[in-house]
Parts: sequence; structure tokens; C-alpha cells
Amino acid sequence: MPFEPTDAQLEAIRIPIGGTIAVSAGAGTGKTSVLSEVVAKKMVAENSIGIGNLLVLTFTRKAAAEMAERIEKRLLELAETDPDNRDRLVLEAGEVPNAAIETITAFAARLVREHAAKAGIDPNFEVLDENRNALLGQKIARECLEKWRETPPHESWSKLVVETNFQDWIDLLVKIDAHLMTRRAVSYQKLLFGIDDEDVPLDRISDELEKRIRDRIDTFKANLLRLLDGLEDELAQVASDGNKNKAKYPQQAEAIIPDIPLLRNWLENDTLDWDDPIVEKVLNWKLWSSSKKDQF
Repeated sequence: MPFEPTDAQLEAIRIPIGGTIAVSAGAGTGKTSVLSEVVAKKMVAENSIGIGNLLVLTFTRKAAAEMAERIEKRLLELAETDPDNRDRLVLEAGEVPNAAIETITAFAARLVREHAAKAGIDPNFEVLDENRNALLGQKIARECLEKWRETPPHESWSKLVVETNFQDWIDLLVKIDAHLMTRRAVSYQKLLFGIDDEDVPLDRISDELEKRIRDRIDTFKANLLRLLDGLEDELAQVASDGNKNKAKYPQQAEAIIPDIPLLRNWLENDTLDWDDPIVEKVLNWKLWSSSKKDQF
């Protein structure tokens, strides 16, 4: 079935070729279909640009394969409706498997490999996959961090280790790396790299970690409180409408219902007191059957 663009997609397809165009759209809005249409119809069919003269880059191999498949299919569809250009479009469709429709990683690797001598790189290099890259990064991280135990790279690093008292070096590295990819990196960079001469407030990192942990806890509590409302209604229904042949269910529900307000109050308290009796009560809640045949 030929691609039938929406009005918004059609407007994007009609943008004149040339210059720089930014595509901004959410998932599932048809970006791949629109770009495939631009390449197949506007560039190859209407402007006679050879598919071999185009470079189409994607982030993933799956996306590259999907893009190539759609472009080839669309070229063949266009060939059927354009007798004057049929042969050329069929030939172009046949060239799609050899076209530069690839990931950014594949393109960069090919470029470096073609100019390996100038770059001073062995042309037989390999591009690490995600898993191998992670393992190699962890290996190097362990070696560096273990070395820095005895010989810190700068004074700030020693202060960071003392302040945070991290036990898992790799976990520390992963958390720091994730943090440095955000706009809040300034709160870590001085302690990590010692790039400024001025004294660094050592409480900044602990405050930031505490804030992030507190945010996660607050989000978790809010989700639980929302779920408790539904749970309370379900328990009330089980208690009143339980199957008479399975009397244990209404009894179990009735035993839990009084605990709901207690649990709600506990979650709404800023200081989660784990010695509170409600914790033990929740751990002992029962409302199920161990029988696989029992679908209740």
C-alpha cells in the first residue's frame, strides 16, 4: 500500500531541497516514512539524484535497515506509476542495498578506514559493541581507580573519596558519568577533576546525592499512595462480594482494610520510621491462593 502522508507530513515533504532542515517529532509520528518519501520521491524520482550520491544516517542498525527497505519499496512503487522513468527508478531501487544508508557509527568507521594511513590508525580496527565497550570501560575504570587509591590525581579527588565513602568504585563511576551528562555537572566537576584553584564546598556532592535520593523516594511514595486508593476499593469489594465457597478471601480482605489508613499515614510522613508496626503488618498481608487452579 503506497505511503499516504497526513497534511502535516505532506507539508514537511514539500519543503524545498537544499540547506539545513531540522526534523523534530515524537516517536510514532512518521519521521522514517517522511524521510524515506523525501529521499525516494523528491530526491531520486523528481530531481534525478542517484541513490549512490546520497548519505542517509541513522542512530541504530534497525532504523537503517528499515529506512533502506522503505526507500527501495517506494522507488519500485513510483516506477510503476511513472512509465517514462520506470527503468531508471527500478535500477535505483536495485542500488539501495549498496547505498550509504547506515548508522553514524558505521559511517564514521568507514570514513576512518578509508583514510586510515592519514589518521595513523590500523585499518583492521574493530568497532566495539555496547557490551564489550562497557566491559572494557569497567576494566580501565578499576585499574585507574585502584591506582588512585594510592596516588590520587589531585587533591580534590582525595576529598571526594573521603566525603562520599563510596565502596563500589564502578558504581561511583557510573553515577558520576550519568551525572556529568546532565546540566548539573558543575556540582561535580571541581571535586572530580580539580580544575579550579578555589576551595570546593565538599558538602555540595552529598547534598546533591541526598536530594536525588529524596526525589526518588518522594516519587515512589506518591505512586504508592495513588495505588492505595484503588487497593482500598478492591479490598472493600472482595470483603463484601467474595465467593462464598472461598470464605478466606473476604476474611483476608477485612483483615487488611484497617491497615490501609495506617500505611497511608506512614507514607505521608517525611521520616519513614521503619520500626513502625505498620511495616510488619504489610509484610504479613495475605490475599491470594497458592493453588495454580485458583483464578481468584
